[in-house]
Amino acid sequence: MSDKSAIDLKRLGQTTRSLRLGKGWSLSELAEKSGVSKAYISDLENGTAGKPNIQYVYAVAVALDVTLDEFLGQAAPRPTRKATGKQ
Repeated sequence: MSDKSAIDLKRLGQTTRSLRLGKGWSLSELAEKSGVSKAYISDLENGTAGKPNIQYVYAVAVALDVTLDEFLGQAAPRPTRKATGKQ
């Protein structure tokens, strides 16, 4: 059974890094603007932060000027296709 509300941590990290770099910000700048530690943002971007802390993720989203829905929506798992065996 798959959890449809799960977050793909790798995609969340890629989204975070992409949005940060799109603004021309360093990790330190995003940390300063969001109030979230540079170490946590680095872990978030690398997909090693574990289960994301929603307060930190929200602060990062606000700093990056995206809604939480937009931010997490980009990190939603992509549906997988099932092979039908038909050709």
